[in-house]
Amino acid sequence: MIMNFERSDDIKVNLQLGKRPLITNWLNTMDVKNYTINPDLTIDVKGDVHLAQKNLIEFPEYIKFNTVSGNFWCDDNEVESFKGFPLEIGGSFSCTNNQIKSFEGKPKIIKGNIFF
Repeated sequence: MIMNFERSDDIKVNLQLGKRPLITNWLNTMDVKNYTINPDLTIDVKGDVHLAQKNLIEFPEYIKFNTVSGNFWCDDNEVESFKGFPLEIGGSFSCTNNQIKSFEGKPKIIKGNIFF
């Protein structure tokens, strides 16, 4: 049996406990509420997601939003790509004052206003 041991500052990663606790911890740290972690480990949120001014450069590799029923705000960070951003946003999408270099991976459906 071959095991993949990653070296990280996060003990959960080092102990190979899986991504679900990492996802939960990150969402709670970012104060995301009313979320569901799907079997494919994507994230659905009922309501708004406020990630403005969180000093983000990128989402961790294990964070992949799927559907957000409300607004999705990620203003005033240093985000360089849309990697991990929701596929569908039921409200408005705001991503002003970031360092986006490409529209690749941008949300496919935005039912409200868009602010860049």
